[in-house]
Amino acid sequence: MKRILFLVIFFVLSTLVFASESRLGGLGYFNLFEVFGTSYVIDDPFNVVSIPGYVNTEYNYIIVEPKPGGTAFANTYGIIKYSIDAFLTKLNVGAVLNYPYPELGIITGIATGIPAGFLVPGTTPLAPFTITDHLRNRIDVIFGLGSIMGIKLLKPYLGFGYAGDSSVSVVSIYSNVDTLTNSTTNTESINQYKVVLGGNFDLSLVSLDANIKVYLPSAQNSTQVKDTTVQNYVNYREHKGGSIGFDVFLQPRLNLGKNYILGVFRYFNYALPSVQVTKRDVNGDGEFEEDTSITNNLLRVQINLGASYNFNVQSMFISVGASLSRVSYYRELSAVGVAQPNTNSNQVKTENTLVYLPVFVSFEVPLVEWFYVRGGFSKMFYQDNVQISDNKRFINTESYVYSSQPDASFSLGFSLKPLKDLSLDWVMSFVFINNVLVNGRLPWLISGNNFFDSVTSQVSIEYRM
Repeated sequence: MKRILFLVIFFVLSTLVFASESRLGGLGYFNLFEVFGTSYVIDDPFNVVSIPGYVNTEYNYIIVEPKPGGTAFANTYGIIKYSIDAFLTKLNVGAVLNYPYPELGIITGIATGIPAGFLVPGTTPLAPFTITDHLRNRIDVIFGLGSIMGIKLLKPYLGFGYAGDSSVSVVSIYSNVDTLTNSTTNTESINQYKVVLGGNFDLSLVSLDANIKVYLPSAQNSTQVKDTTVQNYVNYREHKGGSIGFDVFLQPRLNLGKNYILGVFRYFNYALPSVQVTKRDVNGDGEFEEDTSITNNLLRVQINLGASYNFNVQSMFISVGASLSRVSYYRELSAVGVAQPNTNSNQVKTENTLVYLPVFVSFEVPLVEWFYVRGGFSKMFYQDNVQISDNKRFINTESYVYSSQPDASFSLGFSLKPLKDLSLDWVMSFVFINNVLVNGRLPWLISGNNFFDSVTSQVSIEYRM
């Protein structure tokens, strides 16, 4: 009976087409997804989250990435892509919901990085952002065309995205039921709009996915205090920031029969200039206890270069490649004004450049048509360069260089297809592998010990429509 059931499942199931974060994790791209750029050199429709050109893939799908955390599955995100027949072409529509984009985490950095002793006593420091939902996009929508007038040489696409969060709190004090004597209003907001323009260029032997993303971030963190008992009372702090960023992306592909070479070039530039103005005259005598301005400009520049050679040995898929990533953070911090009884006139510039070079070998093999095993081995070299120019009282420049020994990692993942068009992918955590292979512990499924939480580090669900 079991053999008959196995044969029925084996012959009924269609060819697997994987597309998930777990697949990338199983192939060795876990924790290397954005900064190191290795995921850009593996062909997977899941990459539509960072490579919008995958909206023009030939099939429709829904992907759910369960991410427990905070409230129940608050970090879970989803991807959907669907095609609609139009005049001489197909209109492809994709949507990404609740995905955590890395650049959104940079925004909160405009309130950090103040060196100890930089601000003179009496100066109000930059308040940290306490809102966190801005770290996940509200929605990205991508529109693509399968061809232009029936010609598939060019497949353009256009996308829009929005992420944001805001918080307003008011604390009021009354001298009696009806008389307001003091109120404090705290306002926080972070917003980002994104526009994507690109296209897939297909010349059969050579193809190219090219796009540019434009980011429009803004942030505010302010406090307004009112006191009706003091005439001419002034007490407020307003920190505003925001500018423009852009991201240029090229993914060439050279088709060599069943094998192919996939490359990547990316240039990312994200500027966040900000200024905090604080004014305090709490006794209303016309002389400010504090009248200061703190400028904290942050710039991140990232360059990715990489390539992979992808081929098959019978039914086994193998990918070999490397990726060079250079990430630079620039900060220009200055403070001016009066903070009684001191005067601000300080400035410091910081440049931190990190260079990563991961090399990897990955494989994927079907044990049967409904069960795949994949794994990846990688070694990563990196170097960290820090330069600080302190103009607080005199010009002083310090430089540091840190280099690493090669870091090695191994990952292991699986795919199960219990029903037609439904795929379940998961990745074993590094902790689990270390405990099993090094410490000799067995997983909960075998030993019965309470060890199940360490078995799986990522689960993905895909349904192909």
